[in-house]
Amino acid sequence: MRVIGPVEAYRDFGLQDHSCGVHGDPRDYRPRLAEFFREGLERGLRVAYLGSGNVGELREHLDGLVDIGCLPSDGAVQVISFDEIYGVERPVDPTGVIEWYAASTQKALADGYQGLRISADVTRPRPCA
Repeated sequence: MRVIGPVEAYRDFGLQDHSCGVHGDPRDYRPRLAEFFREGLERGLRVAYLGSGNVGELREHLDGLVDIGCLPSDGAVQVISFDEIYGVERPVDPTGVIEWYAASTQKALADGYQGLRISADVTRPRPCA
């Protein structure tokens, strides 16, 4: 696990490192996400974008953040709704969440990637039921 402190470059990350970025303006997320994905793809990782909403809305949001046209379209970039992992209108099952991440990582490895890199955008609030 990375020591707490500023991240100079994602290239400094090990395969199991974790980062949490706080941005004062949602527009600050865009260049960091593009760098994070680009560096992950260069390392042979599958990358995934998680957020609130349905996958179509998230794909549109991602298109606005990162130039998807330059990213591979062969499954290297995935878009996933929080609802798929955390569920809707029920308590979060921590064991289920860990199993989901483990299975997704194993799937990436089985598909020939070096691992899985995820960026979760929690700047947009989840809609209340």
